[in-house]
Amino acid sequence: MGTAIVVGGGIAGLFAVRVLRDHFDEVVLVERDDFSQSPVPRTGVPQAAHVHGLLTRGLQIAERLLPGVAEELRGLGAVDVDMGADVAIRNAFGWSTRFPSQVRTLSMTRGLFEWVVRQRVIDNVPVVRGRVDGLLGASDRVTGVRIGDRELRADLVVDASGRASTAPRRLSGLGIVPPEEKVVDAHLGYATRVYRIPDSHSADWRVLYVQLGAGQTRGGLLCPIEGGRWQLTLCGLGDDRPPTDEEGFTRFAKGLVAPDIAEAVAAAQPLTGVVGTRATSNRRRYFERRPVRGFVVLGDALCSFNPVYGQGMTMGLLGSDLLGECLRAGELGDFQARLGALTNVPWDMATHADARFPGTEGLSLRRRHRLMAAYVDRLVLAGNSDPVVQEEFLHVVGLLRPATRLLLPGVVARVIRTCVSSRRRGADGGD
Repeated sequence: MGTAIVVGGGIAGLFAVRVLRDHFDEVVLVERDDFSQSPVPRTGVPQAAHVHGLLTRGLQIAERLLPGVAEELRGLGAVDVDMGADVAIRNAFGWSTRFPSQVRTLSMTRGLFEWVVRQRVIDNVPVVRGRVDGLLGASDRVTGVRIGDRELRADLVVDASGRASTAPRRLSGLGIVPPEEKVVDAHLGYATRVYRIPDSHSADWRVLYVQLGAGQTRGGLLCPIEGGRWQLTLCGLGDDRPPTDEEGFTRFAKGLVAPDIAEAVAAAQPLTGVVGTRATSNRRRYFERRPVRGFVVLGDALCSFNPVYGQGMTMGLLGSDLLGECLRAGELGDFQARLGALTNVPWDMATHADARFPGTEGLSLRRRHRLMAAYVDRLVLAGNSDPVVQEEFLHVVGLLRPATRLLLPGVVARVIRTCVSSRRRGADGGD
């Protein structure tokens, strides 16, 4: 079916190449970075050195599109994680309950995941090195890309170039009205360091997660990664951002609301310096409102999230999977609208959570959103003691079930019971 060009060799772009190869005679990948022969972060991904979460839904799609990839990743050191049993979560109300669940994923570096996928996907795929300087076409259609003085023609151009996508400006150059854009910024800063897991480590958790919220301006996520290592990402809001010097980073970890992360790494050998970033805003471009023939956008180029919610890689996979579905059905013209609809829930989850932090710019919660936020607080509280509620919540956060599941009568009843019980204990002077 002619030629397709994919701009961007990250997770979204690689899986786009994978599905396009089933439908086009030729698929060309355009990437400005050199690909490493080992699983290390690419220079073009500013957040690559930090903890990355592959949600359960994302792992399921990856395994379907690349059968056996999960086992290959395990063989290279990726760690199996049961989100119910293996993750110790300290939220605003205490520690969440833990239990065996069906919400499972792999913990690993982004570099490993991207490297393994790349080895499987780009065999016999032409790779053009360079930056896209412009789009070819006219005001009603895109017909290719321009890289320096070289023109590449295509029947379909897929922009998967990430947060730094220049698609709006390139479309303007063809006389096409660029999409509306929304930015919600909680001004969150990240800092990350890698440690050797000590032989003495014997805790019953695999992942430690101290969450932001309810006056807690600091958070941290300690995850196992390949090579018998831990990856620790600390985050902080506004002026309370984690330092990138060793002493400041250690002091910041000790200032978390729970001491568990600082105590764990105190016995661990640091393997790297500290790497920081502040590119953490949520940014959405509404391409679905003005779709362009011959051109689609997915991954972070369409919608990038505050990385603290771990949605980015999975949404890139969802977009690529949907692209394949639309091509199989002969309904490519519906792709951008359908992807926009899929993006609504994770976008609302991320931005409404960020809007509750003081200093967040770009969104003020309406009354109905404040009511829903209050309900989610009570749901989180219930999840600290009720595994049924917690498992429903994990399924929704993992994009396995619709958010409406949290409003089912049975779930609401359990949340109410927990809140009533909590108030009674408080009135009686209990803990």
